[in-house]
Amino acid sequence: MQTDFPTKRTSRDALKDKTEEERTAILQHNREQYIMRSKRANEVYTIKTKSHPIGRSLAIQLHKTYVSLIGNHKNTGIPNISKDGYTAVFRCVVGDEIWNFSTRNPLGAFKELTDLCEDIANDVKENKKDINEDEYVRRLEELMNAKSL
Repeated sequence: MQTDFPTKRTSRDALKDKTEEERTAILQHNREQYIMRSKRANEVYTIKTKSHPIGRSLAIQLHKTYVSLIGNHKNTGIPNISKDGYTAVFRCVVGDEIWNFSTRNPLGAFKELTDLCEDIANDVKENKKDINEDEYVRRLEELMNAKSL
């Protein structure tokens, strides 16, 4: 979006030597660019929902993995700072609560889980009816065992 709809610098230092007309023009230009970014983002980043029934063993293993990863996550150390990339959000129902975990540019177990979920989504898109659930259960079990969860 920044490339397609660039803005002009509006820091105090960048604006101090500008006339009132120049400042107004810059701010108007930036407003228009932000509006265009927002419109494009709504087109490009709209989440599409698709339902696909899965078997009991995959459902159980997905739930166990989500609960374990979210429940055992310790947010320690210095976080990676990123101005680009993507955010992964994991949610699951535990009892009568909804557990959430959001991470920017996931690493480690969350990166593996993100990749696995993307593989499932792509498999559903491509195959429509049958996905290899046994393969996904195996990968989830390996993830759980590797991370000692």
